[in-house]
Amino acid sequence: MYDACHYLMVPMHYAFYNNDVKTIKLFADFFSRFVNDVTGDDLYQFQQGGTLNKLHFFYLCTQYMNLSATHGYDSHIPNALPALAQNFAENYLLHTRANWGTEQTVITHMQCVINGKVYDANYKSAIEDLDQFTLAILCDLKYLYLVRRESYAPVLDTAADLAYQIFSSPTLNQETEKGGWLFQPGCWSDHPDYAYAGNPTIFEGIEPLIRADVPWDSSHFHRFPLFLNSWQSAQPNKERQALFQLRKEQLANQMAEYVLQNIDGRWLTTTFMDGTNGVYRYSYNTEGVGLDGYDLSGTFLFGWWAFLHNEHIAQCYRDILKT
Repeated sequence: MYDACHYLMVPMHYAFYNNDVKTIKLFADFFSRFVNDVTGDDLYQFQQGGTLNKLHFFYLCTQYMNLSATHGYDSHIPNALPALAQNFAENYLLHTRANWGTEQTVITHMQCVINGKVYDANYKSAIEDLDQFTLAILCDLKYLYLVRRESYAPVLDTAADLAYQIFSSPTLNQETEKGGWLFQPGCWSDHPDYAYAGNPTIFEGIEPLIRADVPWDSSHFHRFPLFLNSWQSAQPNKERQALFQLRKEQLANQMAEYVLQNIDGRWLTTTFMDGTNGVYRYSYNTEGVGLDGYDLSGTFLFGWWAFLHNEHIAQCYRDILKT
């Protein structure tokens, strides 16, 4: 479930972009089988999966639905699929305790972060990937119902408004010198994944070294090109849509000017979104093993950065294809 979203997203978009009827039909059959299974015997045990895994997959579902609706394939969307995605994301947003037990609900946590509440650890203020997937799913669904000219639940407007408040907040967003953008720099500084981030590389006898201004890692951030599209699509007016267009342009600049680096003829990505390298997730799975330097570069190959429609990024992909 987790990696299906990563690996299938670009091929799915490409199929609709080229009106590849055969491949579009394969995706239609895939999602029909999913709905039949998950509403039936659940042979593939989707219902037993973790929250993040399900959010990953439901985001692939909502992207599929929106592509179908906007390219003349609405009839391919299984009738039960919109409600399955909405019910899960809505329950997570409104009725699930926030991560790390910070607040009674996820939405309350988001509102507290927007309002500047300070927690006993910096990372507890993070608008993390589960939150981002949830807002993106609900915004996708709002767009779907707008295309269909159907009524929709108020929670979809709530999600769109939350996304706008988060990404317009001057305290949560930082613009960089070369026209780029960072989201919540420093929020992960005291999280165990970033405990060694102040070290440029892994070496014998390495000790924790916190970096107070550490930004997001470039691997997790590869989802943002599509997330920004989803959040933008649900905004009620051009002014709010323009904010997300700006963030996409800034993110493209951040990648092109800082993160993507040509090292010995190879396009690689730095550990962190400000263009710096450091140690990430040291002893995360295996004691004494972690990531440093350009170790996160593989995520670039998922291809989601192409959704920024930036020529420099596109050229990097072309260069990689030649090797």
